[in-house]
Amino acid sequence: MDGYLIKQLKKMDTLNQGSSRIYITLFFFVVVSCGDNVKKSSLFDDVINKFEYKKIYTSAEDSLKLYNLNKLGNYNFLNAGNWFLDSLFCFNKDKNRFITSILYTNSNTKSAEHDGMQFLYGEKINNDWYFFKGASIHIPRSMIKDHPANKPLNYQQLHQIALKEVYGGYLKADGSINEEWFISQFEGNDWGNFNNQEDDDWCFKGKRYTNKKEYYQACHLCKVKANWYGVKKDTIKKENVLP
Repeated sequence: MDGYLIKQLKKMDTLNQGSSRIYITLFFFVVVSCGDNVKKSSLFDDVINKFEYKKIYTSAEDSLKLYNLNKLGNYNFLNAGNWFLDSLFCFNKDKNRFITSILYTNSNTKSAEHDGMQFLYGEKINNDWYFFKGASIHIPRSMIKDHPANKPLNYQQLHQIALKEVYGGYLKADGSINEEWFISQFEGNDWGNFNNQEDDDWCFKGKRYTNKKEYYQACHLCKVKANWYGVKKDTIKKENVLP
């Protein structure tokens, strides 16, 4: 669960695994480099172990369940149909940032002919993990050969598309982690303007940053907190919260 919620609620137990299946065996073993050229990676051992991965995965999934339970506006797409947190988490060398995706279907709308995926970012700030979404990608069902337009795509179909569309920049040609890819995803004008920080005073309250990384971390924290604006603490649903 993200650090902001940790300060408000105790960690939720992981329930209903069927709705968000964990494919641990896929983690870090398949990464698309370009086109159909698939490389195998031993990053599971080099970057993060299985225990850490499962703990972070469960924490991110539980946060999404809570967002959905409380019908947060920024996560309305979770109500479109089935959703899955992808099994592939791409971590940077320092293990304090990752990129994954939320795969979802529009199965609740009979006329829908597309499904989609949402970039999900994780960042460890002051020893707490925070999760926040980025861009979304709409996937027309017609792009899958012989797939009926009225039938939602399944997890494996969406996962295969995500390998290229979401994770394609993760590794360099030599198989090493592309740190520049992480910087481009986590830092930049999509999150805030380092040279015009007054635009963020709705959150910063006059505070200014001289370090770019610290500035963008602050922007990410603002985004997480903004999810809960307008939600009264006493209305946060606590079903399935551990005592």
